[in-house]
Amino acid sequence: MRVTLPDHTVLWGKTGTEPGYTNAVFAAPGGGRRLVYSFNYTAPPDSSEMPYVLRIVQAAFSHAGGDGNSGARTK
Repeated sequence: MRVTLPDHTVLWGKTGTEPGYTNAVFAAPGGGRRLVYSFNYTAPPDSSEMPYVLRIVQAAFSHAGGDGNSGARTK
């Protein structure tokens, strides 16, 4: 999965889910910063955990931290 942050930093990662859980690993170019997470996620059918994933990624890799309004984009 490719994620582009508002400052145009490109991250690469892999996400996965099991019923009730979501987890992932992401890395910045050169591997200088990495993120690994796992959290419980239960939601109504047909909903997505992606907004939460993007907020976590932006908070971990942004110089200013996340502001709750993620500008991160996936491709």
